Amino acid sequence: TYGYEIVVLSDHGMTESVMVDQYAGDTPSSYIRRLYPDAHTCEQHAGVTQQLSSNTDLLLLYSGGTIACYNVKSKNKVSRSIFEKQFPHFFTNVSSWDPVAFVLGRGPRGPIIVRHGREYHLTKTLTKTLFPYETDENQVRLYEQLVKLTRAPFAADAYIFARTLSKNKVLAFEPQEHGSHGSFGGPQTESFLMTKNIPIDAKNIHQLSDLHDALYEWVFEKD
Repeated sequence: TYGYEIVVLSDHGMTESVMVDQYAGDTPSSYIRRLYPDAHTCEQHAGVTQQLSSNTDLLLLYSGGTIACYNVKSKNKVSRSIFEKQFPHFFTNVSSWDPVAFVLGRGPRGPIIVRHGREYHLTKTLTKTLFPYETDENQVRLYEQLVKLTRAPFAADAYIFARTLSKNKVLAFEPQEHGSHGSFGGPQTESFLMTKNIPIDAKNIHQLSDLHDALYEWVFEKD
């Protein structure tokens, strides 16, 4: 028989989460329905898809601590001003709800953030304020990801982001069996490495090529 060493690498771990309805006593969908009682709202959760009806106005697509909001009647991605013609003051109303960290959308000069009812142009400096527990490197990556979210072909008209309660606890909009997003082990913002006998520091592993280099070095040092 051959002796094998098994290494498991996850792109991220998980962070302890608290359901929004437990934290605020309300769900996002019921909160939005009260704001816009005349709108026909449809929810879609991971693994449970509700069919859109012909009169659906607003689609809420849940993913952990994020909700992608689509104006179903519009065939193209729209800016905040156009979106709010159908749903007046949506960004202000939703971003002012306590469980919400901010709402991401599009403005005349590019991506915008609406936080506590106030609109800001998305910048790298603002991203540091939005994600204070992240490393400088991750904050840059998050800024780039937020920009891509507004420009992607599948981009929603608005994205609602849940609050981070502490470095190790976040709010979630939908049930998470073991934590917010992610796989087993470690916080959501860091890769997770599991191995028994190989001395590899997971903090230096950001992608598969890093793991390959570390294993290669370990094999030759061992021999």
